[in-house]
Amino acid sequence: MSQANFKFYQTEKQFTCSSCGGEMKLINSRTQYVGCVYCGSLADVRSEANKVIMKMDEPAKCKPLSFVKLGTQGTLKNKKFQVIGRTRFGMDYMEYWKENGETGYEKTTWEYDEWLLMFADGTYGYLLEDKEGFKLSETIIPKFPSMPSGTSINDFHSGKPQLTNEYGSVYARYFEGESTYQVQINDRHDFWTYKILIYHNYSAEARYADQNSQEYSEISFYEETPIRNYDWIKIFEIDPAFQKFLKKKQGINTHRAIIRTMFGLITAACLVFWIKSFFGDVAFQQTLNMANFKTLTENDTFAILNAKTDLFELTGVQKVYGLSVLVEMPTNQDCGLEVEVLDNQGESVNLIAKEAYKSSGSDGGESWTENDNEFLEHYWLDSAGKYQLDLNLEIPKTFDKENYSVIVTVDQTFLSRYYIIGFLFFLILTIFTNQPKKTVL
Repeated sequence: MSQANFKFYQTEKQFTCSSCGGEMKLINSRTQYVGCVYCGSLADVRSEANKVIMKMDEPAKCKPLSFVKLGTQGTLKNKKFQVIGRTRFGMDYMEYWKENGETGYEKTTWEYDEWLLMFADGTYGYLLEDKEGFKLSETIIPKFPSMPSGTSINDFHSGKPQLTNEYGSVYARYFEGESTYQVQINDRHDFWTYKILIYHNYSAEARYADQNSQEYSEISFYEETPIRNYDWIKIFEIDPAFQKFLKKKQGINTHRAIIRTMFGLITAACLVFWIKSFFGDVAFQQTLNMANFKTLTENDTFAILNAKTDLFELTGVQKVYGLSVLVEMPTNQDCGLEVEVLDNQGESVNLIAKEAYKSSGSDGGESWTENDNEFLEHYWLDSAGKYQLDLNLEIPKTFDKENYSVIVTVDQTFLSRYYIIGFLFFLILTIFTNQPKKTVL
């Protein structure tokens, strides 16, 4: 870490951790306790042997949430600072919710880091950081100090009752760096918070004399102000390590932007091809009426009719063609259909067989119609040539044949179902990659 901007931050003392042997150093001459970044031990630097007085959570379990670390430098309110300590806190609390006219409190857990800042003039400040970003925490002296009553707390400035939006307990899990007071593992204290508008968050914290005590020995009041990402870039811009982080982050964001753009373009292309699939070039179309059909066989219940289309030529080799067959038929009737694709030698190339129906009626005064009398099959054309369709139609003998007809269409098309699947797939990816990341930058 460069000290070019902070020559007044000189190392006061260096020693090794008596637990793991890791190097430890102090900047603040008033530091009484220091947390080892290698093993999580808390040492008392006032003792000659720098005695380890407790072991906290492993550092690997409590890594920093972002770019801020011990030694990070910045400027806040025109004062230069350096980060010299961090405490990881866990929270068990009740959170207020309101939905569809109903309200209540829900049990929630959370964690955050409290960064200790040492300013050039020897004063201190605190930054709170969680997965949603940073807040500046400042001690205030309320005009109307009061303890909460149930889920209500009096506003520190006006004295008017306010709804407590969060209340519960906070406990220390891990500590590293320097502190002027002894951090106790699982040191628990109670808190209550309320909001005025959006950006004004106030809280009261109460500590017990010890973990077995039922009486508060210390009560503090704070104001927490969320800080925008743009402001954090300005705050830490003097730190060389942060500049490297920022460049790396910008590179990642550029890469993500390219991926988002690529997914968006593919999504748009799939949509265009899907729409285009409804407007294929018609290669052949013919309507076959009953005059075109001849009876192959019949009995008392049904008749099988046969007809062949005209010859048609397909020249688009290695292209997909769609064969569409629409049977116009009486309502409340069904029929069987068999279509055989023949080449110019009369050899069978493909065969499809379908059952068709068309029905209608009314239910409760409302009319309804159902039909499944149109079929579409796709074929890949391997070789150009002339083709013909041979159709067999099985219809009830009791119905007038003149009420039936078959419309055959062959067109060069696109596989529309694959394009709509691709559209939906890449649309989901586009939406997912455009979701804002929960990060400080």
